[in-house]
Amino acid sequence: MGNGIASRQNQISALNYLSAQRSLYRKAKATHALQLFLSVILICGLSIITLILKATSLLQQSDLPAVDISSFVAVVSVLVTIFEPLLLTRRANSLKQKAASVQELFDTTVLLLPWNPVAVANKPDKEDVLSWGRSLRGEKVELDRLRNWYSPRVDELPIAAARIVCQRSNLWWDAELRRLFVTLLASTTSLLFALILLSAVFEGVTLRNFFLSILFPSLPVISYTVRQWLDNQSTIKELARLKHSLNSLWDDLIHKRLDDEQLAVRSRAVQDQIFLLRKTSPLVFDWVYNLKKTKQEDGMHYAVDAMIEELQSVA
Repeated sequence: MGNGIASRQNQISALNYLSAQRSLYRKAKATHALQLFLSVILICGLSIITLILKATSLLQQSDLPAVDISSFVAVVSVLVTIFEPLLLTRRANSLKQKAASVQELFDTTVLLLPWNPVAVANKPDKEDVLSWGRSLRGEKVELDRLRNWYSPRVDELPIAAARIVCQRSNLWWDAELRRLFVTLLASTTSLLFALILLSAVFEGVTLRNFFLSILFPSLPVISYTVRQWLDNQSTIKELARLKHSLNSLWDDLIHKRLDDEQLAVRSRAVQDQIFLLRKTSPLVFDWVYNLKKTKQEDGMHYAVDAMIEELQSVA
């Protein structure tokens, strides 16, 4: 008889938790997408339009007068820089914290971990969970994707070992997605900025106009990219630290240095840190997940199988 994870994670209540979590994250990521549009796409687009409108070589061919909208673009940039963190970031963070709390409900239920009221101040109400996940529960394809959240093979392990394997899977998956996201973000932003800069050089933009038309309007782009880079790199380092802690805990389990009660206490401590990261870490878009879904699932299952075989070989 297994530890019950395979069945508990597919019960209606557990799927309700995952539906609510997924729905909340969708809304948070939609808000984040609006931040990305305002801070990067809109500002870069306006900067390119500014250069085109001021490009005498292009306008002479169409007999149109040069137009300078750099002051307008500068005002838009300042407004985005000020209000994006005040309004959109606050909304995204609120949704993210709710989603992290619901995910904690799922993990504590499935992994048989006690709820920690110190780490999670407000336990989500059942009525709220039902409401948050209602839209997603009507999508059969999406609901099917939530089944077997953790590899069913962990059911072969004692619960103390299964907790470690599941927690480790969470950390590895998250870190890989963030590495890909920050690489794509930095590359895309650098490419856009390089194109704008080359256009400015081609049109012989003066130093004054460079600052007014390009650098100053690009402040939201620079601010967003730097913030995302630093926040995700910080999260990646923390994920690596927790993964090392779990590897150490796994080694203690393999060599029987800790009993089941001590292992449970350590797993609960790790879970506290996982919840904190979920609550505070920057969001990663679903399309990034879709890019590496198959490869990451294969890697996760391979690691789970290897850990199961390792434990069985010393049993």
